[in-house]
Amino acid sequence: MKSFVLLALLVISFQSSGARDFYVSPWGKDSNPGTKELPFLTLAHARGEVRNWNRENTAENVTVWLAGGEYRLTETLVFGPEDSAKPGQTITFAALPGEKPVIN
Repeated sequence: MKSFVLLALLVISFQSSGARDFYVSPWGKDSNPGTKELPFLTLAHARGEVRNWNRENTAENVTVWLAGGEYRLTETLVFGPEDSAKPGQTITFAALPGEKPVIN
């Protein structure tokens, strides 16, 4: 049930027209810069980095790309008002094309 609620909060999109992309992988590290080559490990860390990026930058689109694999949550991942897009902006959490992330 938690996975369903979380997935209902995620916007699924397979195109990134934004200025900033972050990457998350079950084999990443949260100390990484969140690039395709060096992805973050957790969705919570990615959410925090998106918050920071959005606070410090203009209303450019942001996409968080999830690699395939299992993401085990140790606590509920909550999105609040501080995670909202600015007017004219999109913030998207999406599976990489051809990948199948599973959030538990």
